Amino acid sequence: MKNLQIEKYEYNKCTYERGVIMNPFTLNIDSKNDILKALVKVFGDNYASIIEKRFNSIYFVPYVNYEGIGAYYRFLISCKSREFCLKMLKIIGIDVNKYEVSSLADEFSEELKDICDKLLGGSYAFESIFHDSPYGFKSFIPKCTADYSRDYIIANQIEFINAVKGPNIETVTEENYDEFVETQEYKRIESLAIYYSGIYDALLDYMNSYVDGIKEYDDYYREEIARKREIFEKKRVELYYVLEGGLRGKIKQHIDSLKTEEEKVKALLSGNVEFTSDIEYFSDEYEAKLSDPTFEEGSKKLIYSNRIRFFRAMGVDVNPWEDDYNELIKRDDIKPLIVYSVFANEVTRLRKLYLEEGKKEFILEGRPYKDTLSLFANNEDNRNAIFSLLSNNLVCVNGGHSSRKEFVPIIYYTLKNWQCGCMDYVILHEIFMLL
Repeated sequence: MKNLQIEKYEYNKCTYERGVIMNPFTLNIDSKNDILKALVKVFGDNYASIIEKRFNSIYFVPYVNYEGIGAYYRFLISCKSREFCLKMLKIIGIDVNKYEVSSLADEFSEELKDICDKLLGGSYAFESIFHDSPYGFKSFIPKCTADYSRDYIIANQIEFINAVKGPNIETVTEENYDEFVETQEYKRIESLAIYYSGIYDALLDYMNSYVDGIKEYDDYYREEIARKREIFEKKRVELYYVLEGGLRGKIKQHIDSLKTEEEKVKALLSGNVEFTSDIEYFSDEYEAKLSDPTFEEGSKKLIYSNRIRFFRAMGVDVNPWEDDYNELIKRDDIKPLIVYSVFANEVTRLRKLYLEEGKKEFILEGRPYKDTLSLFANNEDNRNAIFSLLSNNLVCVNGGHSSRKEFVPIIYYTLKNWQCGCMDYVILHEIFMLL
């Protein structure tokens, strides 16, 4: 894989590698000779010529998967946060070596997590959402405690105090906290927290610099999420206009009374086509679940709750936490709003149809599809194959034919959203299948 080398930095005379990260937009393999040598070593020199011939015939096709990139970004942030937590613990005198941290990709041991919780506020302390959290040493820092109650801050301070107090100091509790505040030990611990805060802020600058360096991964992920949401919302509007002609009675009257398209669409379809709308909970599927004595009671209440939410969307004043649904539907203002199952069934059928259309549009208009298709002849077979590939985020072996009608083995690969950027064993698995 093509790697991006990040520079070293120094703090308090402690040099620390900031690590090597992979560029998930390219995933180019630049170590084919090393892979080939490794394969020959595994299978033996007697098979070297065969392995070389087959290996060199492989066409490697990486493609971009926004979910994988988003997961990879979050994975890198978590790893880096653990890295800086270890760094800070070292600086403040904690012997982290005895906790046998073999990989930053793994969660810390429970014992090390406990130390991070008490001193730093957690092993995630350097992740952006927790920068100003009022835990650990930050329970003494005004900018981190301003939005919290005194009792909450005192409880957090007590945990930090008991973690760093002198060996001959009595355990601090809520009962003796006010008395302890007047002691020299408290002043020492308060100064220690401020010292820790200075270290944290210095390391946080490096963390922020690191995050800026991989920001394009998160930007791409968010852009794709927004693009997908926009397409699905468009499909929701299209679905509304298909259903509008089938509306009758009080439901139609209420929808017609609304002024804007947005209000009308939202009232009839509570979510975009990716999600089940409240009106669908009147369908045969959900009616069968309500009639099933083995179906969990809490799930039945959720079905009733979604139906009640539909009544509210139709302008009726209903308690959203109404317990007796069967009594509720006896009301004269509710009866005309009970949706026929035939219509609810049709809503579900059409929503799923528009959902598939939306998914297809999302893929066909996206960068991964266009980039991958550009590598092959633009014909229907290739378009369908690549669409299927991207629809399922496949890592697989496939085949094609060259302009001379020769068979060409192809390995498609991408970052899966659960692989944390580990591509080596994935690609080697596919290579072994071709050999």
